[in-house]
Amino acid sequence: MHHNRCSVPQRGGSQRFQFDPLDIDRLRSSTAMLNDVCINSTTALLQQLWTQPGDISEQHSRRCAIFSTFDLVMVRYNCPPKEIYRRTAKIQYWKKDIWILPIHRTTPTAHWVLCVIYTRSQELLFFDSLADESFWQREMHVRIRTSDFSFFSSDI
Repeated sequence: MHHNRCSVPQRGGSQRFQFDPLDIDRLRSSTAMLNDVCINSTTALLQQLWTQPGDISEQHSRRCAIFSTFDLVMVRYNCPPKEIYRRTAKIQYWKKDIWILPIHRTTPTAHWVLCVIYTRSQELLFFDSLADESFWQREMHVRIRTSDFSFFSSDI
């Protein structure tokens, strides 16, 4: 039954952000593990709210392209480029200088991490509460700028 689902209309379209009762409980909990619905819908909803004309965060929010948790999976499994573009074109990432990419990690334990990509400076920032720097160095072939512990890709 859909009467227990929370729907928030999306500005400029008929799509809605959908939150099932279990997802709302996850968001309320300080210990529950988030799922893709919580991450995708919440980030899109926050960006919509923060890009309202006159909002204090409007200018900064409009600089960001927020990718879905499914976008990286499409790349990983060699989805045709036309399909990847079709699914990501609506965020107009080519016009944005900050890309936000949620990543589901399976090691050391299943959890979500966040990669913030600054396209102009080619800087990658990883937020991973469960891994140390050496893990990401091996995984992403990165070097660490020790002055601020930011991660940079040598291959971008």
